[in-house]
Amino acid sequence: HGSVIYRGDVYMAGTDEWRAGETLIQRMTVAIPPATPPGDYRVRIAWVGRASNQYVAYAGESGASGAIWAEIGTLAVTRPASFPDPAALPMDVRQPTEVAPGVVLLGWDAPQSSLRPGEMLTPTLYWQAADSARPAFRMQALLRGAPGETVLWTGQPVDDRYTADQWAEWEVLADRAQWTIPREQPAGDYSLVLLVGATAIQVGQVEVVGVARLFVPPPVATVMNVNFGDKARLYGYTVEHTNKTLSLEIVWQSFDNIPTDYKVFVHLVGADGIILAQRDAMPKSDTYPTSLWLPDEYVIDTYEFPALDAGYAFRVGLYSPEDGARLPVLGAQHDEMGDFVEILP
Repeated sequence: HGSVIYRGDVYMAGTDEWRAGETLIQRMTVAIPPATPPGDYRVRIAWVGRASNQYVAYAGESGASGAIWAEIGTLAVTRPASFPDPAALPMDVRQPTEVAPGVVLLGWDAPQSSLRPGEMLTPTLYWQAADSARPAFRMQALLRGAPGETVLWTGQPVDDRYTADQWAEWEVLADRAQWTIPREQPAGDYSLVLLVGATAIQVGQVEVVGVARLFVPPPVATVMNVNFGDKARLYGYTVEHTNKTLSLEIVWQSFDNIPTDYKVFVHLVGADGIILAQRDAMPKSDTYPTSLWLPDEYVIDTYEFPALDAGYAFRVGLYSPEDGARLPVLGAQHDEMGDFVEILP
């Protein structure tokens, strides 16, 4: 589901002294937390710059750069010979409740207390099989509040591929849930409730924070209406120049709900096309990812560079940080016209 089971960090010294063509071997330990459900898990690596504490993008086989995480394989986690003692598992709330025949919800780690519409709740639920045989069952996660009731998720706990009827007697499992708050969710205070049959369990309180959204095009110096992969368009831009800074204000507009958190790249290039400076970030300085935008919403996004007198241009595009793939620029006939737009102040 994309949840992080284990994360290890290894400090590496002297990388600035590596020689061209040199090959090095590095070994890292991966610890499997107790109560991890059996199954196949992805193993990914990334590099982080020591001085900047920023992830370092890599160039893939296609030559596209911008991707952060490299998937290096899968790890098969098998059922352990003995199951952990529930009392030894760290959890925020211990409230053993039999929610289905032979299935006990031991407790949970509290979810986030405040989120915006479109963001994801990530509680961890702890289950135990209390009988040798039990049927598979379904559960709902709900938000209940004054604005009404919203179903966030319906399904089988832990994993649809490892349902309760497959659990071993006394097996203990950590269920790292990921439930997205709808982008249209009204602001307000809600109870997060698990519903299994007639059994309802409140596992936390969540404040859904209101988001100021813009559905009327703001003023821009230049209107462009450039289509990026039918996901969003660059509606227009404004460039401001001072003695010290060069500011590019971009206005985006979404076509529909965007499931991916795309990053924006802005390259400041000279007359010869060489990159003089660049910025890579999710919109609004990494604070307003595209997965939160509503259809037809306008988003104002600003990037600043050191001032230049003349002879420069901006190249702007969108890419997925998962693999570095850029969204294509589409023409009137949906023909691909490259993967960036050039802005000449």
